[in-house]
Amino acid sequence: MAEKLGSKVRTRSTATEVVVKPRDKQRKLLEKEIAHHAQVLLDKKLHLNTLTDIAVLPPELLAEIFMWYIELELGARVASAPFHPPMPYCWLKIAHICHHWREVALRTPSLWRNITFRSYRDCARVQEMIKRSKNAELVLRVDSRARFTEGIKEVLSQMHRAVELHLYGSADVMVASEELNVKEAPRLVALSFAHISDGDLPQLFTDCDMPNLRELTLQRCRIDPAHGVFSRPLEKLVLRQNVSIGILTALKTLQTLNHLELVGTFTLLDPTTVALPQVTAAQRIALPNLSFLRLSGRLIQIAHLWNILVLPSSTVIEFESYPTRETEYNAVAPIIASRMNDHINGAHKTIISTLACWFDNDSNREEGSYGPGSNCLAIDLHTETLPIETLGLRKTRPHLRIAIPPPGPSLLPTRIIDALLPNLPLGNVESVFLGDMPLANSAKSSWTKLLEGMPKLTTLRAAGRPADDLYKLLKSRVEDRTAPKKTRRKMQWLMPRLQTLLVEDGLVNVTEPAPPGMRTDHLESFIKILQSRAKSGSGLRHLGLTRCYNLNDEIVESMRSQLNLDELEWDGFVQSWFEDENSDEEDDMGLFGPGWFPFFGPFDSDSDDF
Repeated sequence: MAEKLGSKVRTRSTATEVVVKPRDKQRKLLEKEIAHHAQVLLDKKLHLNTLTDIAVLPPELLAEIFMWYIELELGARVASAPFHPPMPYCWLKIAHICHHWREVALRTPSLWRNITFRSYRDCARVQEMIKRSKNAELVLRVDSRARFTEGIKEVLSQMHRAVELHLYGSADVMVASEELNVKEAPRLVALSFAHISDGDLPQLFTDCDMPNLRELTLQRCRIDPAHGVFSRPLEKLVLRQNVSIGILTALKTLQTLNHLELVGTFTLLDPTTVALPQVTAAQRIALPNLSFLRLSGRLIQIAHLWNILVLPSSTVIEFESYPTRETEYNAVAPIIASRMNDHINGAHKTIISTLACWFDNDSNREEGSYGPGSNCLAIDLHTETLPIETLGLRKTRPHLRIAIPPPGPSLLPTRIIDALLPNLPLGNVESVFLGDMPLANSAKSSWTKLLEGMPKLTTLRAAGRPADDLYKLLKSRVEDRTAPKKTRRKMQWLMPRLQTLLVEDGLVNVTEPAPPGMRTDHLESFIKILQSRAKSGSGLRHLGLTRCYNLNDEIVESMRSQLNLDELEWDGFVQSWFEDENSDEEDDMGLFGPGWFPFFGPFDSDSDDF
């Protein structure tokens, strides 16, 4: 019985094998065909990609585009947070677009040069980046969040290839740098170090030979002027920390400096000092090659340092003060005005062609800039005529910027302007921007006097408060200083050559209900003034209205029909100013700045008073 049953099982097993084997063969054939078709499809897709416009670019040019993209992508992130840039590897997505791009990326070692270590999770990535970069020069960055000594050592072991090194001095970084004991960094050009708290420079700065070091940035570090790092021919020095009197000793040896930024708490003078001391010839420090200077700190301290420095007239200067007392401002303002005048009227007279006076009330500033949340009056003097819309921005770099928070409500911005600008040579100014300036009844003399000294002015952009009082400036008449002395009493329009007027964030039209003391014929008076100027040869050619309240299509068309302009541009903004004032939403127009309420004085068509 068992033999018969075994025989049947073997028979069925054999039959099954006979059936299964052909199926396996068929499956293998089908899998082979699928793989073949998949390869054919992949080849077709690769060929299809070669027919796109960008595919005709040579790999070398495509790699160059990738480099520009990486620099652009990383530049903004590093600028916002130098020691902990967000998403430092976001650019890797270019290697996942298509096969061709990935091949180009992998064949270009310089694309993998930017290496940032943040935590132990980055260890494998850092090793792969080092491998792919081959012998390319590296930009190394140890993030402020880095807490893994072995990973930090992996980065610092490549200092012989680094052209830039940016370190945040956490305890792990200090330990790793001492244990690794790097002796040479022959290619290193730029070095940045931020101490976790005020402390000494790491031993790395002393033991490592950096013959090509030209740029040094230090944050929260104690400075010894005799330290060897200051004996190198530095071209750029940035200090964001306590700036003591020792910096003066260091600057005397840094005659090669091209770029100098000092931001923080200055202790050059006794903290109780309220008047600037006299500076002797022996105390002065000449920096003949300096092209950019930024000083940001307490007003009297940075004014004293500026008074010590002897600079070329071509040096771009940014002078940014923290909030200060009015007594301190009164003591320092004449010195600042004198230095401004000396800087512009130096051996090579600087021609100022663009002026911007604006109120910077942005509270999200970089560390050490102006002071947190302070409203700062910025005065920008440019030596070139820039696009008018670029003025009033922190990223715009003028030839000279003076930024001072008005010290208390008793000192209006116009008093700062009266103290600093009247003696400057502004006769060649062609463009002016007035932005977010709180004005008062007494402001007329300041603005009239300022604009009267600009006979070549052709473009005016007014934003916020100046826009509300703009028609009063437009209707002002002043003495014609260009006329012969015998006819000097002849009167002319203020800004007689004005051709382009841009109005932003202001009231061109006043509707019911009007604020107390303001008539509702504001728009009508504005149009009449422009018509009167046109009749006497001082008419506008271009008028721009941006985010102006109480306008609509009908009103703008009426303006077009009444004014003989080459161009009237309106952005289509339709909103009542009174609705906006009564809304619960935060005012994002930046019209007046916190703590300021708009002043609307009565308008008298026969009076020049504000």
